[in-house]
Amino acid sequence: MVKRYFVRLFWLIMFLLVLLLGAAISLLDQEPQVWYVPPGNVEDARRVKKQLRTVYKALFVAQGESKLTFSEADINSVMGLVYRASSKHIRGRATIQEGGGVIVMSAQLPFLGGVSLNVVLGFLPSVSGIEFDSLQVGWLVINGDVLYALLKFVGNTLLGEEQGTALLRSITMVQTEESKVTIWLDAVDKLSWARLKAIRDRLRVVRDRGELLGDPKRVKVYYERLYGLAQQWSHRETVSLAEYLGPLFELAMQRSEQSKDPVQENHSALLALGMLLGSAQVERLIGNVSLGIGQPSAVNTNHVVLARRKDLRLHFVISAALKVLSDSGVSFTIGEFKELLDAGDGGSGFSFVDLAADRAGIRFAEMAVDPDFASQLQLQVVRAPDEVLFFPSIHGLPEGLSDAVFSAEFRHVESKAYRAMVKEVDRRIAECPLYL
Repeated sequence: MVKRYFVRLFWLIMFLLVLLLGAAISLLDQEPQVWYVPPGNVEDARRVKKQLRTVYKALFVAQGESKLTFSEADINSVMGLVYRASSKHIRGRATIQEGGGVIVMSAQLPFLGGVSLNVVLGFLPSVSGIEFDSLQVGWLVINGDVLYALLKFVGNTLLGEEQGTALLRSITMVQTEESKVTIWLDAVDKLSWARLKAIRDRLRVVRDRGELLGDPKRVKVYYERLYGLAQQWSHRETVSLAEYLGPLFELAMQRSEQSKDPVQENHSALLALGMLLGSAQVERLIGNVSLGIGQPSAVNTNHVVLARRKDLRLHFVISAALKVLSDSGVSFTIGEFKELLDAGDGGSGFSFVDLAADRAGIRFAEMAVDPDFASQLQLQVVRAPDEVLFFPSIHGLPEGLSDAVFSAEFRHVESKAYRAMVKEVDRRIAECPLYL
């Protein structure tokens, strides 16, 4: 009797799963609703940076009531950044009029034959909080009031202590006009540091329990090795990045013989490298690694260079770490976004040399975590720890380009001239012995 009950329960669960899967698939469309995304340029990068600063100040700095104003161009600049970071799979477009606004997002799913998930969010002007018109996902339409309740429920569940409700209520008024939206935030219900700490603590629990971005214990082994090298070489005037890579991947090769998993060993090695010679912020993403060894800032690494330059070492190492943490599209977009900002007023100028370091770091990491090449990379780096093995010639690549010069010569990041220069960078990287 009991056995029959569990058999029936099993088939009931399977039936419900099939129904849910069928419902999810039915939400997909053959074509995306958004086809065109404007190419990014220096002005778009400025807009995104300005928006990020404005939102940050409104949430964490301002004491009184805050007013945030965004144009269609501002929002669509962010959409362009998402488009490039998603390897051109996610497109978005915002349209704002006096009677409200619409944000349309289309995500193409190559693993399902290129079908698209189309999402349309409509919002209305309101003098009492935020008011949604509707949310449409495929054929499914969710009423604005129902959407508000769902957002409140999700926020309260994730953040606890009615924080979701508090966040939604912090938006006191929304005004729309032709191509522009203005949002008022109430200081009384502003996101507090206590709420930020609650969010951070919950994310840390998920990070540590799931080891989502890396195994802290495994990374610690490689970090300790690198830290010892940094202490040993602290008196030297300059140290090539290649000198660190040799011992690092020798350790990875030795551990791979026991673990039988060179991909995970290389993954952890690159995260440790990212912590010590890239950014200490990497540790926040993977968990406590430096405890008992020493903080990255406690040892001198300013003399570590790539092609005799510290900035190129940073570009290479950080891009490699971002690749193993996320996706190569994200890594390249972040580097490209920074270069566009550098081309603006006060920046060092757009640099295809820096971009070459970004793309070389991404290519190195791609090979390191590819099951077909992970062991081969270990062997080659250990046998010939030299920069020419993995880093291309940067001779003749333009750098220090101002906004005016970049716009005149390349216009934007989808132009023929820009793509030709990126293609040249990739050709040089492909000719490095490691990637042949």
